[in-house]
This record gives sequence, C-alpha cells and structure tokens, in this order.
Amino acid sequence: MSVDTSGSENGIGSKKDLIEGATSGALLKAQDDCYQFTCIASHEVVNVHNTSYEGENGHTYSVHFEDGMPVRCTCKAFEYHSGMCKHGLACLLRAPIMVAMSTPLVTDGGSQDGREALQKAYSTHIEPEDQGGEEYEKCRDCEHELLSKLGGFDQLTHSLDCRHFEER
Repeated sequence: MSVDTSGSENGIGSKKDLIEGATSGALLKAQDDCYQFTCIASHEVVNVHNTSYEGENGHTYSVHFEDGMPVRCTCKAFEYHSGMCKHGLACLLRAPIMVAMSTPLVTDGGSQDGREALQKAYSTHIEPEDQGGEEYEKCRDCEHELLSKLGGFDQLTHSLDCRHFEER
C-alpha cells in the first residue's frame, strides 16, 4: 500500500491530502463507526479498536505515526488498497488523538499544553430542559457539536475547512 506523501516537505502528507486520497467508503466508516483509541505516544502508535463490531478479536489495529501524522496501519485494507485506511482516517478526524500524537511528552509523564489547547478549541453547553437538557461539546471554529455522552470532542469530526481539521 502507498500513501502519496510527495506534496509535503517532510514526505508525510497533510491531513487534507490524506483525506482526499482516501476512498469514500473508508472516509464514511471513519466518520460513522465507533472507535476506542489507545495512544502510545512514546512509540508513536495509536491502537484503534472498532467497537461497532461484536467482540474484540480481529477489530483492533495499530496506526503508526511519524511527525504527528499517521503513515501506516496493520490492517489488510492499508496493505492492499490505495489511500489511508479507515483506522488512520479515524485518528485524523479526532482532534484529541492528533493533539496527543503531536504534543511533546515531559519527564513526569504529562504533556505540554495538550489539555489547555483542547479547552481553547472546544466549548461545552447544556441545552434547555424543554429541549432535553443534554450536554454538548462544540468546536469553537467550525461549530460542529456532539453529545458529551456520545464521546463529545473525542469523537467529534470537523469540517474540512476548520483549522482544527488541519492542525497537528
């Protein structure tokens, strides 16, 4: 499998390039399926488990990052099809994953500015009781929002023109 990375100075494509190079099916599944992410920042790996399927066996793959961007996955789709797979795209579309993979670790195991950056990027609001009283998390730039109980900013997808979509 290959991902076209010729358009960037470090050889790794931008988020927009990776999204545009993906199949529409992979992009749809990356947006619509439910995932659980485990970041292993010191190893530049995110283990992505697709919780849309019953059971654990066979639905967890490792997405490898270089310079804060996904470059390969252990799934068969990445190996046999062109463009980024749904697991890499799922990481790209979720700002907290991209922040985690691009924020330097500090010696006490914490990170620099990661939580502060998330707080500046998102707002939380509760709708009026007569509309259900549900809590939402909203991107301050593209104004996409998602119920907190459905994952909030962790699962929120951004519009292609949102600056958080392009940030690493």
